[in-house]
Parts: sequence; structure tokens; C-alpha cells
Amino acid sequence: MAKCVRCGIEFDVSYARRIIGHSYGAGAYNEYYPEGDVCEDCAIEEISADYNAGAEIIELMGTGWDD
Repeated sequence: MAKCVRCGIEFDVSYARRIIGHSYGAGAYNEYYPEGDVCEDCAIEEISADYNAGAEIIELMGTGWDD
């Protein structure tokens, strides 16, 4: 069992990868945490904040994307 560097709990890395992959796509956990040192709860907190910020930017830009 790995220990989360943020909250200190022990967690199963493969379970964390599976949970994050199910919600945000395969490989998302490894893109954020290549060391595999963050639990699923802490990872969801950070990744969902980034995901929502990106969605908000897309919404605010509307059709103003400059290709």
C-alpha cells in the first residue's frame, strides 16, 4: 500500500488509477501523478478543479476561439 503525500492515508494505487481513469479518461492519473503518490480523494479534488476551470474557459470564450 502506498501512502498519500497530501493527506497521509494508505491507499491502493491501482484502485486510484481505475477511479480517476473512469471519470477523466485512461491515463489521467499517471499524467498528474507519475510517481503514484496521491490517493484517489486528493487526486479527484485537484483534477476536477482543473477540469472545471477548463470547461469554464471554453464557455467564456464562446465562438471567440482564434484559430
